Amino acid sequence: MLVAGLNHFRHPDLYAALIPGWVPARLALVYGTGVMEMGFGLALIVPSWRHWAAWGVVITLILIFPANIYMAVSGGLADPALPRSFSNPTVAWGRLPFQALFIWWAWVFTE
Repeated sequence: MLVAGLNHFRHPDLYAALIPGWVPARLALVYGTGVMEMGFGLALIVPSWRHWAAWGVVITLILIFPANIYMAVSGGLADPALPRSFSNPTVAWGRLPFQALFIWWAWVFTE
């Protein structure tokens, strides 16, 4: 989570491309979710915070899942600034089960 959050600041345009153009303040959403991911990632390290941090991760992953669906339904994102894998529809659809797996994995830590 920490590395994923940091990537929001290293490659904000990549993450903004996952959000439909009609959504306002896309970069603010990218930076906001980056802060959430970094914060929850760090909080997972602290045993007394792990339960609540895991719930935060679950909620964050659920909130960003529509971006992955958008990417898949769009057939990938044809943007020369993005990695080639982002323009591959098979990869876009293949990401969806992994997102569900990550949500389940975070949920395991809520107990």
